[in-house]
Amino acid sequence: MKSIIFLALALSATVLTAQNVQSQENNRDFIVPETSKNAIGLRYGGSPTGKYELNYQRFLDTKKRLEFGLGYDNASYDTYSATAMYLRVFKITKGFNAYVGAGLQGGYYDYAEHPFDYTGQPKPSKFFLNAVGVLGLEYNFNIPLTISLDARPVLPIVDDLAGSWTLDLGLTARWRF
Repeated sequence: MKSIIFLALALSATVLTAQNVQSQENNRDFIVPETSKNAIGLRYGGSPTGKYELNYQRFLDTKKRLEFGLGYDNASYDTYSATAMYLRVFKITKGFNAYVGAGLQGGYYDYAEHPFDYTGQPKPSKFFLNAVGVLGLEYNFNIPLTISLDARPVLPIVDDLAGSWTLDLGLTARWRF
């Protein structure tokens, strides 16, 4: 738990530093090349609502993005999810950025193999809706490849299974085009 709190504080400090650096830099410096308007890739995370995710980003401008994901997890039951988020990007140094954002995640739990909980009671609702935040760091290589590490706090809105919020740490590789 201490390491999660430390990671959250470190990422927060990075974003605040990036905001300060960003405000001092000349606006002609781009966060990603002007020719990159899209990115697609794979995300591997630790969430019960989507460990594996096909991830797509649409760049609105150099500082704003939309991110969409289709997730799947098969830990103790199959979970299918869709995520949509709005991101704000802050340049740290050439090629290295921080980002923060929020959005929604919805999905479905499939209990075909395990329809009952440990007490023998039927499992709770199969559909879920979550509020999702994101705080991350990314590096844009000279080739059209981006690697990112992020933390996603997930707060259930409609989800009897999860109970309270969870923290999903993930690693993503995206191809920019």
